[in-house]
Amino acid sequence: GQWNFKAGSQVLDGQATLGSMLKKAGYTTSYIGKSHLGGWFYGKGSNRKAVGSDSNVDFSRPMQSGFRGLGFDYSYALLRGIQESPYAYFENDLLDGNPADLITFEKRHYPDSQILQAGLGLPDWNQRDSGPALLNKALSFIDSHASGASAASPFFLYYNTQAVHGPNIPPDSISGRNVAGASGISARVDMLVEIDAVVEAVTTKIQSLGLLENTIIIFSSDNGGQRLPDESRLGHDANAGLRGDKGTIYEGGHRVPFLVRWPGRVPAAEECPDLLCLTDLYATLAPLAHAAVP
Repeated sequence: GQWNFKAGSQVLDGQATLGSMLKKAGYTTSYIGKSHLGGWFYGKGSNRKAVGSDSNVDFSRPMQSGFRGLGFDYSYALLRGIQESPYAYFENDLLDGNPADLITFEKRHYPDSQILQAGLGLPDWNQRDSGPALLNKALSFIDSHASGASAASPFFLYYNTQAVHGPNIPPDSISGRNVAGASGISARVDMLVEIDAVVEAVTTKIQSLGLLENTIIIFSSDNGGQRLPDESRLGHDANAGLRGDKGTIYEGGHRVPFLVRWPGRVPAAEECPDLLCLTDLYATLAPLAHAAVP
């Protein structure tokens, strides 16, 4: 990934994304959540790329090589997750707030946040509520699509949750489901409960609109989890007994859950023994969407 949000895009010129492929096929597309795809901004008082300190970035102008350029009609993103600055949300490639209000957060604990790396952010930054904030935007996107002019067309929601990345500050609840303390193991495992609550809320929303039986839902992860001794002693094995964990070449580092709900096509509880990779999804989904692939 391209972790630095102003050092160019991870997606190369001419490369298509799921967003651009499905948009061409008539889908309304959205990107919600954590990102480290890179991009760039203009420097203050300049028409050149911002370099150096984040204070040189002109946040009053939209991100370049951002989500609109990747085929997403709507986006609400954390450009480097909750781990690093900018500690703010970006809606449709624009800072969701007033650039004049940006402050520097020092590396320390705040009432509802823990800043691991000093950097710029908006004063109302609150890591504890980042999960609910992203979920609300996802649900609003589904609602607006279902009630808007494009309701007759299909939609694509790419939801990249910020959980369970550190710092682990779980919300008290999500959609009426208790999260903080719910696991009885750790704050990090509470954030696994948060993910369950998010999946439940999105599924319930789709069902309430009568779209669930005509929607493919895919759940997966980008890498294996972290196996932490304190959690293991309390009965939580993040990688189901596999050797290794996040960042290793062993199966625990790259073998991840891959769950598909496709009513009428994928029987409940059926297992597929085949080896697959997340990059296979592009060519797999294209014909389902009647999309042309070069």
